[in-house]
Amino acid sequence: MRIFERHKTFDRSQSLRAASEAKAKGRHKKALLLYQQVLKAEPGNTALYREIAPLLVRARKPQEAWSSFRVAAEGFMRQGFIEKAIGIYREATHFLPRESAAWLALAELQVQRGHPEDAVTVLLQASRHFRSRSRRREAMQLLGQAREISPTNFDAGFELARLRGRTGDRKGAWRLLSELQPIATRKQRRRMRAAQFWLSPGPISGWRWASALLFGA
Repeated sequence: MRIFERHKTFDRSQSLRAASEAKAKGRHKKALLLYQQVLKAEPGNTALYREIAPLLVRARKPQEAWSSFRVAAEGFMRQGFIEKAIGIYREATHFLPRESAAWLALAELQVQRGHPEDAVTVLLQASRHFRSRSRRREAMQLLGQAREISPTNFDAGFELARLRGRTGDRKGAWRLLSELQPIATRKQRRRMRAAQFWLSPGPISGWRWASALLFGA
């Protein structure tokens, strides 16, 4: 009988190969454990965090998954690979659509690379995942950020006004809609006047809505 057992030597290549095979076969739990084994030996391996993040989502560990996505993106950013970081944040928003920090991080990188309108598009898309009554404040935060990036974007202002109205801030919603009038197209003015009528039904707002429908005023 042996007193000392011989410990198995860690084989990085074998572990990565086995993890990849397990992932391909849908054995996500096994793949996750194997990747984590390699990550323990290589805590600075940015690519491994990206591999692990979706597996953590499937393991129903969303906070750990988001942390892994973020570490991977930040690692690529430090290396100067902004496009790879953007790709990781896009992946994060796909797997974790209700993680507002992921959408905000993606929008911020779009601004950094000189594409503010793409950032606004991201935030508009994000806001649609937070329309439940309990999460409207997050949607408003996302749309508010979109307004800061592009104050003349009609859709961002309009959606923010609608949410303000639904949360009871009718005066704020009306004021925001009024600010949109100078930048609104004829079609957009119709939407704006309809929203104002909904906020404050009456002869004046009704007439303005009718004028917008008939004359685009």
